[in-house]
Amino acid sequence: MKYKAVVFDVDGTLLDTLEGLLYSVNYSLALYGFQEKDIDTVRRNTGLGVFELIKKSFPSDTDPQELKKAKRLFLDHYDKTCTAGSEPFPGIMDMLDTLQKNGIKMAVASNKAEEAVIRLNDHFFAKYNFPCIGETPEINRKPAPDMIIAAMKALDVTPDETLYAGDSITDYHAATAAGCDCALVTWGFISEDVLRQVEPLFFAHDPKELTSFILNS
Repeated sequence: MKYKAVVFDVDGTLLDTLEGLLYSVNYSLALYGFQEKDIDTVRRNTGLGVFELIKKSFPSDTDPQELKKAKRLFLDHYDKTCTAGSEPFPGIMDMLDTLQKNGIKMAVASNKAEEAVIRLNDHFFAKYNFPCIGETPEINRKPAPDMIIAAMKALDVTPDETLYAGDSITDYHAATAAGCDCALVTWGFISEDVLRQVEPLFFAHDPKELTSFILNS
């Protein structure tokens, strides 16, 4: 096998988190008296971190300082509710079990706030002992390569030994900048037509297909 490790994105790759994100976005909007968003709007606004999600959800003329306060309100709410509004995509647990049995090291690197990444990991994936890299003030979020580089360091692998699996063009650019191969999954939050704007090494249409690619590379 070429790959000794796989680093996964979280939202739209391992977990369907839209319901939880929607709940917390609308909680924050309601506190300000703004109209709630629908799930498709939240789907379009995910992927670049919490502040960008809040910024895109609130009116365009909202004061930046209020956006920072709204981000904190979102995070406080989401930290308490994220597991109830999230679930693994079909086939994910079988994929992770198979990769673990075949000795593949695994980690997660997500633009989601690190507290939420850890909470979701502890709830759904504790048995895999993933190193968890999320958004903090100390690390640049994707498309910068820093999160993926940190994950590779935690796993003690090189870029040549690593595949990054995500569901967005942002993920592709981050993996490319980190020097590792990228697979984009089409079961996530972004349509395959949009993903085809870039050329990752592989497009995976279901977890079984991704598993086979990793183990037969």
